[in-house]
Amino acid sequence: MYHNLKLLCLDNNETFEVDLLLTFPEYLLIVEVKYISSQSATLSEFPHQLTRLSYEGLKKTFPDPILQVKQQRKQLSVWLRANGFPSMPIEYLVVMANPSCEVIIAANYRDQGRVIRAPFLEYKMSEFGRHHREERLGEEVLGRLDKVLLEGHRASFKTGIERYRVAFDEVKKGVHCPKCGVLAMERKHKNWVCRACGLRSNDAIIETLRDYYFMVGDTITNSQLRDFCCIETSKSATRIFNKLNLRSVGATKGRRYLLDSLLR
Repeated sequence: MYHNLKLLCLDNNETFEVDLLLTFPEYLLIVEVKYISSQSATLSEFPHQLTRLSYEGLKKTFPDPILQVKQQRKQLSVWLRANGFPSMPIEYLVVMANPSCEVIIAANYRDQGRVIRAPFLEYKMSEFGRHHREERLGEEVLGRLDKVLLEGHRASFKTGIERYRVAFDEVKKGVHCPKCGVLAMERKHKNWVCRACGLRSNDAIIETLRDYYFMVGDTITNSQLRDFCCIETSKSATRIFNKLNLRSVGATKGRRYLLDSLLR
């Protein structure tokens, strides 16, 4: 299994990235993981879009994730051919990772069977395994594929403070208001409150953490969260991490939380 794999497509010299790539002798599986922090997410066929309804009743639209993963499937197929591998069946899924977000799929949405919840992933893999029985890659070729995938992975981009040589202390801190952009919102009774426009939001911190990802780095610790978002206690920061359901590496004081899921 490969996570956040970034490869170069030789046809157009552009890179493409997949969340998860699972390799099997019979087929390959691309998994696009979406963590939508909102009350509901609606997928529609015409036009192809995902509409997110926040807890404050605000709507925002995004591209259809199925179209995104289909494009990744096409790019991976080109990459395989360019690197001398045989044609392979490439399955694809979109996993809606936030169990608290209601997923609404329009009746005419043709790929609704490929939009699933995380616990259903194992069942879908078994289903694909029953469908694809012909071994396409022997052990030797599968091993070479693994080697070429790792060698072809492109390094991550530079953060904003690295690229523009800005000291971290120069970065303005606090949770900015997603409505008017003012710094900094106040934390009151598990909500973020804007002193300028009066907006109350329980997920305003997400946009600020996305900024942190691009400016500072793709992981954050408890103390860094408190410093950057002006949070008073370690327990409050831990509650925020638990609510966002971020993956983590390390233990106790060295634990770092991965922010990549907030970009989807």
